[in-house]
Amino acid sequence: MSKYFAADGALGIIMEKIADFLILSVLYLLFSIPIVTAGASATALYTVTLRMARHEEKKTARGFWNAFRENFRQATLIHLILTAVLLLLVFYALAVSILPGNLQTVFGVLTGIFLIVWLMEAVFVFPVQARFCGGICRTMKNAWLMAAANFPYFLLIVLISGLPIWNLLLLPAVFLRILILWILLGPGLLAWVNSRLFQRCFQKYTPEEGV
Repeated sequence: MSKYFAADGALGIIMEKIADFLILSVLYLLFSIPIVTAGASATALYTVTLRMARHEEKKTARGFWNAFRENFRQATLIHLILTAVLLLLVFYALAVSILPGNLQTVFGVLTGIFLIVWLMEAVFVFPVQARFCGGICRTMKNAWLMAAANFPYFLLIVLISGLPIWNLLLLPAVFLRILILWILLGPGLLAWVNSRLFQRCFQKYTPEEGV
């Protein structure tokens, strides 16, 4: 009998997690539809999943909404800055593509380096915005420094975040069959997995409990 209740308790926890991922995924996608609000939506998503990783969050939908509202202005400005920089890099890459051989190689390598730097910022900045207080410049600077200091975690987070893309490229038939699962559960689930990695990175920069 005790084994049955233990299994039932474990199943209940799993179903509760799935429900949380579903709610978070739907909220994240809905609040990202205007595009310009995608940064605030990502910050709200990571605010909740980082708390889940620390076993703190209890009210998923309310936690998402509160974080979205509180971080809307700053996260939106950060998102716009990242978008503008990315567009500049795209135009730069197009300009490099018409250069002659040797110059194209040299500037192509520089473009690749700039894109990696941009990606490091983009991956870490919204979790940092969700976890720490600070202005735009401080948040963006700290995000890149944390990404550089935790480069193996950065690579792992990029690989995890790209799972839907790997699924599409390697197993397109399987991807189409589980597409609805990726849409309904993917954003919340991947953010939660990534948050456990981010939490390990952020522990170096947060005081211990009780200190």
